[in-house]
Amino acid sequence: MLPFFLQVFSVLQTVLSAGNSDLLTADQRHLVTCVKTVLTQHFISGESLLVSFPNNRYKFTSSNTDHFKFMEIMLQSINEANLWPVELYRLPTQTNVTSLHQRRNFAYIIFTWPEDAGSNVTFDLILQLESVTAMGLLKDDGHVFIVVTDYVYLPGETTLSIVENLWNKFNIFDVLVLVPVSNSKGNHRHSITRFNFYTWFPFHSSGRREILIDECILDTNKKWYIHKNLFPLKIPAKFQNYNKVTVFTSELAPAILLINNYTEGNKTVLEFNGPEIDLLNSVLETLNLSFSYSNLRRDNTTDFLKLMTKLVHRKLDVMIGGLPLQEILASYGDPSFPYYFTGFKWYVPCPKPICRIEKISKILSPSAWLSFVTSFVTVSVLMWGYASFFKESESRSYQTLPNCLYNVWAIAFGVSVYRKPITYELKSVFLLWVCYCYVMGTLYQMFFTSFLVNPGFKKQIESYYELVMSDMEYGYGSGSENLLFENYFEFITPETLSRSVSCLDYKQCFLRLLNDSKFATLQTEFFGEYFKIVYLSRKQHLLCSINDYFRMLYIVMYFPRGSHILTPINRVTNYATESGLIGKWTSNMQEIWKIRSGFNLNNDILNGEKYDTDYFVFTLSHLQVAFILLAVGLFVSFTVFFVEMMCYKQEYRRYVTLRYNSNFKHGVRLIKNVHKIHTNTSD
Repeated sequence: MLPFFLQVFSVLQTVLSAGNSDLLTADQRHLVTCVKTVLTQHFISGESLLVSFPNNRYKFTSSNTDHFKFMEIMLQSINEANLWPVELYRLPTQTNVTSLHQRRNFAYIIFTWPEDAGSNVTFDLILQLESVTAMGLLKDDGHVFIVVTDYVYLPGETTLSIVENLWNKFNIFDVLVLVPVSNSKGNHRHSITRFNFYTWFPFHSSGRREILIDECILDTNKKWYIHKNLFPLKIPAKFQNYNKVTVFTSELAPAILLINNYTEGNKTVLEFNGPEIDLLNSVLETLNLSFSYSNLRRDNTTDFLKLMTKLVHRKLDVMIGGLPLQEILASYGDPSFPYYFTGFKWYVPCPKPICRIEKISKILSPSAWLSFVTSFVTVSVLMWGYASFFKESESRSYQTLPNCLYNVWAIAFGVSVYRKPITYELKSVFLLWVCYCYVMGTLYQMFFTSFLVNPGFKKQIESYYELVMSDMEYGYGSGSENLLFENYFEFITPETLSRSVSCLDYKQCFLRLLNDSKFATLQTEFFGEYFKIVYLSRKQHLLCSINDYFRMLYIVMYFPRGSHILTPINRVTNYATESGLIGKWTSNMQEIWKIRSGFNLNNDILNGEKYDTDYFVFTLSHLQVAFILLAVGLFVSFTVFFVEMMCYKQEYRRYVTLRYNSNFKHGVRLIKNVHKIHTNTSD
């Protein structure tokens, strides 16, 4: 049964549709077909259509009844195409518009007709658009298709009045106006034979006038044809007949500098300089646009957000001057293509140089020293063992353990031994020990010489974890925690916040960083480069930072919502960025910084501290360790020499005493023997 009822419903709907179409005149049916043809050819399938018509439903006249019958058939025909979501808007019956509707993008079809015999189509249309605008549904960057359903006197002038009012009041310029045209001077309602499409090109050399772009013509096969693109590009490569662009910027040293400020007539004329100003001049000159600076001021964040409301109300055309791509700012206007990239970095204390004596004492690790001592003892024992085994054929210099230790020690220090070994076994051990000591000595001398000149630096903080775990104080702009530390919860714990310090002046922050090893600051890389070039340009002492950006910054311009100059400015800005012009202008600015820093040699921002220059003079201080070791060696040598002398003297005395005693005993025995012989002879 269900398929049967569906078929019956379909037949009834077809019959009713055919019946409704019969209620329209031939010209109205042609207009329905013409509008549907425009939608099919020039509107994207799936794009939401916002349909608006006059609010004269309660004026029960025959003319209004005909118009609303026509609107009913028109909407039914559009809906049957099943290509576009259709939303109707008419005040005051519709007042509950949600924010979801306000964020959606629409293509607009606005039907209008004179409400009374003497009413003005343009005036009625403005009332419709004001109602749509009041609900936040009118976007000035969408296609606007205006359909005048009734005959108007002087269609060209009426069209010009419509497009000029849409531009002046709503900043809408991409407009297509369909106007019925009659060839008869009598009853216009039943003599319409064609429909004209009008538009205008306000930024071209043709000027601000209406242009008949096409006609909707009924051919011999009773099909409506539209031959041209009804929504051509309205923004040219170079603007013509366009007033000055109002630009807001302010001095943001050192990126943007106010170089001139004077009064001309009743106006204040400002002149700025900087890479962003160079970009702005180049882009607007390429587009053939002139501009003037607004004399508004930017003092703090609150005042700046108030200035952004000027952008919302189109009192400003462009805002430029170190503005980041940020969600809060983007809620006030449309951002441009990013043309400069920088970011926040954590600047941490630079690592201090390592003491030369400490570094030299750690040339070899404890395991290397243990290996050397073990090898020393092992080789000494092997030599003593081989010499003892080959006692008859080996030199006596290796047959005692002290002599072997002495010979191995001499080889280690690169001096000659008393005698060379004789046997091949002992020569092999001797040669291996010589090679080992040569390699170890070469490596030690190489590192020793290197560390004498440059012993290196201590470890620097290289990660956010190390920074958080340290006991350093943090310096950054007060009140910016939510912006800077979004998604970095480790920096907003009570412990880390207790170490935070308000640091609004980047110069003072960097100065404290240079003088305080327990302080780190979060600053933009741009200001860090400026500080290094201007104040540290002739010094090796650099600002050290964690390599990764803590928070990236994309610098953009801001425009009013739907600004018609945004797309061409983005195009030219993209070309300037890809060609390297931004980098060139930035380099020129840095060269100017260097020149200005050269005239300020007496700058005492570093409190007169002296830092190493880019080169150094090799002095005796770099050989301090060598002289210390030499002195130690001489002291040990003299000590050993003195001990040897004392030992020798002691041994010599002992030898003399023993010799004297021996001779004395021998003399006594000799005398006794002589006396004995003499006694025997006498007997």
